[in-house]
Amino acid sequence: MRIHIGHHFWGAGNLGDDLMVAGFLTELRKLSNRPSLSCCTPFDRAALTTRFPEIEWLAYNDANRESAIRSCDVWLGLGGSPFQIRVSRWFIDHLMAERYWCNRYNRPSYFLGIGGQELLAFEDSDLRSVFERAQRVWMRDAWSLPAMKKFMPSERISPGADLAHLVLQSHSSTAAPGRIVVTLNFDFQSWSSLPVALDAIGKINPAERVWFSQESRPLDGSEQSIWSQLPQSETRNWEPQVADNGSPSAEAILKNWPTGEWLISSRFHACLVAMWAGSKIVVVGTNDKLRGLAEDFDLPIVDPNASSNEWNQAIASAKPVSRNRLNAAARDAKRACAEFFASI
Repeated sequence: MRIHIGHHFWGAGNLGDDLMVAGFLTELRKLSNRPSLSCCTPFDRAALTTRFPEIEWLAYNDANRESAIRSCDVWLGLGGSPFQIRVSRWFIDHLMAERYWCNRYNRPSYFLGIGGQELLAFEDSDLRSVFERAQRVWMRDAWSLPAMKKFMPSERISPGADLAHLVLQSHSSTAAPGRIVVTLNFDFQSWSSLPVALDAIGKINPAERVWFSQESRPLDGSEQSIWSQLPQSETRNWEPQVADNGSPSAEAILKNWPTGEWLISSRFHACLVAMWAGSKIVVVGTNDKLRGLAEDFDLPIVDPNASSNEWNQAIASAKPVSRNRLNAAARDAKRACAEFFASI
């Protein structure tokens, strides 16, 4: 049995992606008869091979992509948010080509632990055509299920959870008292209300402030880009850290992932890491994915343009997520993996 992982964003610089791969592999390693894995990516294949040697990482070109699909038994869309359209159609264009080759060689397709970034994307006819041919889909967030059921039979759609829960459940991390961590990304957009947020954070009077970059690239609107625009009077209050420090495994990355008593974030996986550490989290709701996350785990959420009073209220109401709720999410992710392996 050979599974070709058809999503291609691995190794791009967002360390949250690595946590999803690590979670999937924790379940695959338990199988007595493990399938082989392949994946085409245009990014850092050397680092990915070191971190995830179970996967054959191939260069991203049409010849390799077509050959990998022709040679596989199952095509798998693993993790992430394929339902995204607001920033660009990069993911949709990729999936349309993958759909063409899956049709040509009659390869079954599955999606595991996936979600959406914005509700509007579920109306896209190209994306619908990709998912309509899928044998089965396991979603990672509750808000996306009704949107899926508008164009796919209910029996082919199942609830699940993000696969990162499967590696985070076994990782020991404790929120550092008095520390606040911010992980802020605005997907190529500017954030004029940043001073309001920083003022609200300052009122906490934390003992330690960490400006954490889940994304290692200085993309416009990402953590490092925002950091570069801060005045020196502000940066001197913070310790900047980047998730990708060259660690050889996801577990090693997590050991160096800073967690604090508070997290302020517009990053999905930064929130998950902080939940398992016991942090008090405020979500900055830049898209439907984050709004759904806040709803699923009962987290306070602020609009990017929230007032000072709204920020103060959100921070005051933040509390840790119960371990029972997190364990339930890990069980949902584990069940989804088990159902996928049984299906193939």
